[in-house]
Amino acid sequence: MTFWKVNHGPKHENRILFTEDEWKFLLDKKLIVVHAEINIRQQDYFYLTHGNKSNGGQGIQLLGKIVGNPEPCTQEKWSGWQQCNYQVVKEPVREDKIYRDKYKKGWTPNFQSTIFKVPADEEQDFEDYILRPFFNMIIDPTTNEPIDLDATNDPPASEPTKIFPRNQILFGPPGTGKTFLATTAE
Repeated sequence: MTFWKVNHGPKHENRILFTEDEWKFLLDKKLIVVHAEINIRQQDYFYLTHGNKSNGGQGIQLLGKIVGNPEPCTQEKWSGWQQCNYQVVKEPVREDKIYRDKYKKGWTPNFQSTIFKVPADEEQDFEDYILRPFFNMIIDPTTNEPIDLDATNDPPASEPTKIFPRNQILFGPPGTGKTFLATTAE
């Protein structure tokens, strides 16, 4: 899997990239718009940022997964760019969505780029600076897929079924779970 930063920020230096209406349109349609020469693919992950406070943005918005093949952009303003459909994997768990760390790489929100691929040798930093603090997620070392730590800590859907009522004598050879069953019985 590949991880990307996609920035649909309001300004880049002195030019407006995405107006507020364009930003809302893209969010509503679950589309990202990136340069055509970028090799983003179906099944890749990205986090979407709307700039940072320094450029009038709203910070990190979501973690997404590309669900379709990139296509030429239908909006004239982005002629020569491509658009990609995505599904939302998770929204930030932090109320403050602004990246305030001094650590700066092409894939961090404080670096002015529209899209940037997270290099494989920097995925641990990506996990430490973006995935954990903003989404409470980590990267599975075997599959390279993001793992939602909130989902793994969910309580069971219901109480375990009690097999035996009280005042029962449990009989069986050692190691068959009699003590366990006795402690879970009502």
